[in-house]
Amino acid sequence: MNYDKALAIQPNDTNALSNKGVALYDLGKFREAIVTYDKVLALNPNDIYAINNKVNALGKIGKDFKIPRENLVSLAVYARAFYLCLCLGVFLFLYLSPQQFLLIGFAISMKDFKNKG
Repeated sequence: MNYDKALAIQPNDTNALSNKGVALYDLGKFREAIVTYDKVLALNPNDIYAINNKVNALGKIGKDFKIPRENLVSLAVYARAFYLCLCLGVFLFLYLSPQQFLLIGFAISMKDFKNKG
């Protein structure tokens, strides 16, 4: 796999690791994909894509995934940021780049979350 070559150079590249996990999943190598997603989560425990992909792979082999309590807060913040972005509407999206649009929603969500916590 080309991901192995990239990871030989930068073993902590979470993008390469995550993409390798997706490739393994697509090949039906679910257990190997899970091991790869675990490496991503060891480097970045809040990687929502790795969490989601690991859950899917675990489902393929018939296992449940328990999200650690410390990750639930960041998942809730990401979900709220996404919801706020939807609520801000298309108007802002037309004038901002998608990254700026998501960052505004994320900032509002974090401020609101800190005020409630």
